Amino acid sequence: MKASRAWFFAFSIVVIVWALLDVSRPKQGIEPLSSKSVTIILIDGLSQDLFNEELAKGRLPHLQSLMQRSLYVENGISSFPTMTGYAFYPFLTGTDACESGIYGLRWFDKEREKGQLRNYVGRTNVQMNYDVKASPQNLFELAGTSYTCSINSYMNRGVKESVKTGFAHTTAKYEGKIWLSNLASLPWIGKKVIKNHFLHETAVADLAMTQLESNPKVQWITFASPDAYNHVNGTDSIYHHLLRHIDIEIGRILSKCRDLGHEQRAIAVVSDHGIQDVHTNLDVCKTLKQKTGLSIERGKSAVLYSTDLTTPSSKLSTLDAYFVINGNLSAYIYVLDAAKKKLGKQSLERLMIKNGTTINLPRELITTEGIELCLMMDEVNGDMYILSKKGRAAITKMGNKYAYRIVMGMDPLGYENHSEVKKMINNGFFTSEEWLKATLFSEYPDAIYRFYELVSKNKSGDLVITAAAGYDLASNYEAVVSNYKGGHGSADRKVISVPYIYYQPHQKERVEIYMRAEDLGKLIRNYLFGGK
Repeated sequence: MKASRAWFFAFSIVVIVWALLDVSRPKQGIEPLSSKSVTIILIDGLSQDLFNEELAKGRLPHLQSLMQRSLYVENGISSFPTMTGYAFYPFLTGTDACESGIYGLRWFDKEREKGQLRNYVGRTNVQMNYDVKASPQNLFELAGTSYTCSINSYMNRGVKESVKTGFAHTTAKYEGKIWLSNLASLPWIGKKVIKNHFLHETAVADLAMTQLESNPKVQWITFASPDAYNHVNGTDSIYHHLLRHIDIEIGRILSKCRDLGHEQRAIAVVSDHGIQDVHTNLDVCKTLKQKTGLSIERGKSAVLYSTDLTTPSSKLSTLDAYFVINGNLSAYIYVLDAAKKKLGKQSLERLMIKNGTTINLPRELITTEGIELCLMMDEVNGDMYILSKKGRAAITKMGNKYAYRIVMGMDPLGYENHSEVKKMINNGFFTSEEWLKATLFSEYPDAIYRFYELVSKNKSGDLVITAAAGYDLASNYEAVVSNYKGGHGSADRKVISVPYIYYQPHQKERVEIYMRAEDLGKLIRNYLFGGK
């Protein structure tokens, strides 16, 4: 009895000391109020079109008020593929995401002996920070010993305090499922863990306001519910109500900044990608097997049981190819050849597969229902090819300029319907800025630059495919949901064009017609750290 009392006393002392240490934890490195700081608020899955719709109806009053004293970008251009986490990189570094050393939320590394599938969904999201290149340093790293924090960010290397709402966010995503309703009725769990999307985002704002009391040099906040809700339910009235609710929560955060006297705090409100509703879910791997005999498997949607990606893929030796999904509207196909290199056009159009036959894999893909574009490099001359059911085009890079020419049939990107772009097709080399300006209001804004820079990277996939409007490339991909009703990952206007609002103290309000994500990242970086 005495022994148990002594043990209990000792245990209590340890708990009390631990609690005291935890309470006092972030006091070191707190910035004085006169120091420049930034809060980056990301609304996951907010397209420019949907933002404009809500704005026009006066349903986003707090964001509208912020716009009136900020830089507002009418057409922000996200990364390609348009993926959460991966698309955070430009805001944090001022650099194109495809220069990060990673190539989406999921990709395949032929050079590894183990952990070839790099999958940052689930417990393995921590691996993203290990895979990203060491240079350039991100905002958290540049802040040094200053207090920094993030909420629901995959990409946060160097951050002092990282908070993820993990399970609560997941349960909100699956709201309405019978098993979840039963779980929600349990004592403690129902109250503490099970939240709907609205309660979840209120909890995120509460966390953010608590962090602000310690005056973080860099703060990142992700409101993830619009994306999660759209995947499961599509863009319905509740999705729109979520946007309005998030506007209210952002208003609370802005009010907290004012109450605390954070006069030197910049505020960025951004999105990582837009969304597109889905009516048809495809099983591309199954279709290819039936059409050609190609032995191909797709990577799992999430890793829930581990935090590492070192497990060898035992089945790979029997496969012709591996299928890696991003957002369900884009995918990479890696051909598992012995040389472990990136195969180009010549090899892919005459691909010898393990059953002994030769197939034209790009042609088989582009003639498949629901696949809009197929992208690949030419291993001979370094050109990048774009294939669609309408025709074929090529992009050539020389120095920092790009040429675009039609090779066969009609323009796969539909640029001939836009006068400014039409003048540039088959007519020489132009800078990426010139291409962006000309293609801004087309179906594929900035595709010349975004496509070439991603596909030319050795690890981005031997073939990159995107879905046609209304199609999903991976049916029955997620166990609980089975088939998505919305997605992203592709490069069409609805998905890649997003809103940016950037408030910087002592800066005049202005409107920019367009801006890439990395260019906004440069503005934030320069405000905080000058030329670093």
